[in-house]
Amino acid sequence: GILYILGFVLGVLIYMFVLIYGMQIMLGVIEEKTSKIVEVLVSSVKPFQLMMGKILGIAAVGLLQFTIWVVLISTLSTATLSLFGVSMPQQQAMEQISKQMQQNPEAAEALEMQNSKVLEVLESVNEIPFGYIIFNFAFYFLGGYLLYGALFAAVGSAVDSQQEAQQFTFPITLPLIIAYFGLFMFILNDPHSPASFWFSIIPFTSPVAMVGRLGFGVPAWQLVLSQFLLIGGFIFTTWIAARIYRVGILMHGTKINYKVLAKWFMMKH
Repeated sequence: GILYILGFVLGVLIYMFVLIYGMQIMLGVIEEKTSKIVEVLVSSVKPFQLMMGKILGIAAVGLLQFTIWVVLISTLSTATLSLFGVSMPQQQAMEQISKQMQQNPEAAEALEMQNSKVLEVLESVNEIPFGYIIFNFAFYFLGGYLLYGALFAAVGSAVDSQQEAQQFTFPITLPLIIAYFGLFMFILNDPHSPASFWFSIIPFTSPVAMVGRLGFGVPAWQLVLSQFLLIGGFIFTTWIAARIYRVGILMHGTKINYKVLAKWFMMKH
């Protein structure tokens, strides 16, 4: 149950982070394009440098927020456990039970049962490798964000308004949505099934799927393969996005469709 909740929370957080920060990139690029600021910027830097600067800048903000949350949650969890006496040593708990047993045997039995359940939960929580999970969560957040962020930047460079961008955002977010539903239908119910394996290997779904499996114990070769393919997916989507971005960022008033995007992609410098 603890691992199910952990996988659910981590998967949903990745899904939300990638969407939120990806949309921030797209809206930022659209704003710069419509305000003509980008025409000044590209006179000093190359379009690819401008695109990567925006993607990496927002990535740094996301990682900083994630680090702050980890520190705050760890501090608050420790303080809460101490406040309610959950971290009380076992010997002290036994002494309390002995005193209660002398005064009220029934209450002592209930207290003993309650303490045993608390200790069982704490032992289960202590067995979870939180350092390993936090490190890999940060990796998949960053990898998934970079993979999708490049595509969102390309869409932002191609359109002149947020309304025009809607026809392109759904195909981009569709793999994320599929991974989100796959998290409940396959991964959390059976984290070692063939469906869970493929969800966690394909770069477009692995950020959500793999973090949902982390607590259940993922074979090292699957984790390494998934991370290697995610890095390759980021490089691939960045290459595609850069070819569209360099042309689209200076285009205004053009009716955009997939045929136009393909034409921009094939254009030489």
